[in-house]
Amino acid sequence: MSSPIVSANCALSALVAFKMVLNEILHCCVFDGEALSALMAPLVLGWNDRARHKLSLREQLTSVLERLAQRREIKRLSAHEQ
Repeated sequence: MSSPIVSANCALSALVAFKMVLNEILHCCVFDGEALSALMAPLVLGWNDRARHKLSLREQLTSVLERLAQRREIKRLSAHEQ
């Protein structure tokens, strides 16, 4: 069992990595699905669970990214809305 400090550090690292991915998407205006996959790697999920979680995250991020982009188009985002 890990200590609360180790768990908090892991959560903080994940949050920082997530924020960096969002910033990169907004800076380049290009959706990066591979970066989302890389964020999920530490979860050690099977391919089915990983795909399901990635799809869910992508769906949730779409409206957030569109709002944060302030009317700028984010390329490859609409391709993931299927």
